[in-house]
Amino acid sequence: MANGWLAPALLAAIVAALVSVVGWFATARQSVWLEQRRRLERMRDFQIALRAEIRAELVDLEAYDLEEAYAAIRDRYANEPGFSVRVSAPPRHPIFEAIVDEIHVLPEEVIDPVVLYARQRWEMEGVANDIRDPSFNALSAERQLDVVGDYVNARRRLTTLAQTAVAALGQLPR
Repeated sequence: MANGWLAPALLAAIVAALVSVVGWFATARQSVWLEQRRRLERMRDFQIALRAEIRAELVDLEAYDLEEAYAAIRDRYANEPGFSVRVSAPPRHPIFEAIVDEIHVLPEEVIDPVVLYARQRWEMEGVANDIRDPSFNALSAERQLDVVGDYVNARRRLTTLAQTAVAALGQLPR
């Protein structure tokens, strides 16, 4: 009598175990798929936000003729004794600042141009801070003009790197 129900019970236990194992694999696969989907969505969100922030600055960088402005500054240094240029502080980058610790989420082909852009921006900010420093006025006109030239060159490079970063960020993952 015991042998009569042992085989069906054993078979039921084996079927239940197989169903459980299949369920575990299905759940694991679905979890991985959902995590990949969340990561892709996060990547896209970061790229869209960074692109908007860099494009906004690029619009400002391209809004006026840098060569014409630099020529006017050189002219004023040549013709106005005691002239000293002033530059405004570049606007903050709140989006970049907010996600800089998460930049590893972005694809490699996006990280490189964004980091190059950010480093150039920091360099330009450093030169702008030097120009805004009160000790800048104590420099000779020639030295001031050299520093202004460095600032203009930094802005030129920043414009090029911003264009490259915007193009890379425009390639959204699917």
